[in-house]
Amino acid sequence: LSIQYFNQVIKIKPYLAERFIYVYPNPISDAINVDINYVGIITSITLINTNGTKRIIDRDRHCNGYTSFSIPVNYIEPGIYFIEFNFVDIDPEILKIIKK
Repeated sequence: LSIQYFNQVIKIKPYLAERFIYVYPNPISDAINVDINYVGIITSITLINTNGTKRIIDRDRHCNGYTSFSIPVNYIEPGIYFIEFNFVDIDPEILKIIKK
């Protein structure tokens, strides 16, 4: 899809309108549940604490449209975290979660 605007062509990537990531529950206790609508590979899912320490909690997950999965996190301490989804073909997505 492209749009011409004052002699400039703006390209819109169709997956942006269709892709979403939903992480629940929030706050979490034992597992992070993820619903995602994406076709491709999530190269890594990283948990980042407020000190900036990163821990990869999942990698190389293949998604073929709407996908649901859970990641156990019962081993992490309570607090505020960021979960970063890294993809092969698009920019990372970062969401805030709370571990109780």
